[in-house]
Amino acid sequence: MNRLQRVVSIISIFLLAACGGGGGGGGSTETVISGVAAKGLLNKGTVTVFALKPNGDKGTQLGTGTTDENGAYRISIGTYNGPVLVEAYGRYTDEATGSSSVEVPATAPLRAILGNAAGSVTVPVTPLTELAVLQAKQAVQQAGSLTVADVNAINARISDVFKVDILAVTPVAPTTAAFQASTQSQKDYALALAAVSQMMVGGQSLATTLNNLNAGISSAGMSSGTATAITTAANSFIVNPENKTGVTTLVGSALQSVGVKPLKVSIVLAGSAAAIQATLVLPKDVVLRSDTNGAIEQTSRVLVQSDAASGLIVGKYNSATNEVTIGFINVKSLTAGGILTLNADLTPGATVPDISAFSISSSTFKDINGDAISGASLTLKYL
Repeated sequence: MNRLQRVVSIISIFLLAACGGGGGGGGSTETVISGVAAKGLLNKGTVTVFALKPNGDKGTQLGTGTTDENGAYRISIGTYNGPVLVEAYGRYTDEATGSSSVEVPATAPLRAILGNAAGSVTVPVTPLTELAVLQAKQAVQQAGSLTVADVNAINARISDVFKVDILAVTPVAPTTAAFQASTQSQKDYALALAAVSQMMVGGQSLATTLNNLNAGISSAGMSSGTATAITTAANSFIVNPENKTGVTTLVGSALQSVGVKPLKVSIVLAGSAAAIQATLVLPKDVVLRSDTNGAIEQTSRVLVQSDAASGLIVGKYNSATNEVTIGFINVKSLTAGGILTLNADLTPGATVPDISAFSISSSTFKDINGDAISGASLTLKYL
């Protein structure tokens, strides 16, 4: 074997070990994979776990099981540790049509990939995790193989553009009862799946729908056309008579900002003050999530100082002027440093603006006696 052949052999062995392609590692404890399989929720569907090969294909079958009526499954894969590919197929009730005779076929199952299965892990299998698999296939075509880091990055990419963690969050049934007992993230996941169903109305297959969506997603994010298609479908589902979720608006949902790039903007105080009021002007294509009254959502603001947390009295966003008004009143002064972080969204296809594109149009500072302070100021920076 010449030197080049030895190098190629070593690299191949490394990739296989890193991606569990042949058989993965063996641990001393049992590995159990559980989760929910959902297009709508798969009722008595089949779920199978495979080792994941470096080329993104399924390797050795590790275990199989059946979902219950809520799409839940639990499969032991023995002492295997390593990357896995999970497949699921079966019948479900379609959110957009109400039909209970729709199937994810065995010949085109939904799939999910996980970089390292060890111990007890949760792996939902949904159209969003299928998008991650499609992205992984593209990565293999470009780079020739997958690593654990690649798998993790691709799952994070789909989570970022849909604003929901596709592996950590469990989607729920699209019903009023289920939504009332669920977190906002679970509702967002279910609404995203309902939007996919809405896109299929008219006869388009699930595979074609997902391939079309996948074409608009890359390492740079989601295209504006794809983001618009998803939000349009989600809004169509909201007014669809088959919508049984009780949700009547996307306001407050992550689908409001699907495809956008997150930006963290820190508001920094120079000096000290017991009371602050300021108006910030955001640049074009940068928005904040707010409710119908303009109140900034909790996910869009992070109070930094403990005194700031107790003293925030105003947090309003005017989408028409793209202005943010904040106000603090505290029993003691806020000190120099970050007082508030805004988690803003950059609209799909837009370029990240320089921090100088943000401005503070007005600001007022007072001490604990209510007297004006001349030495304090606010600046902005990216985190």
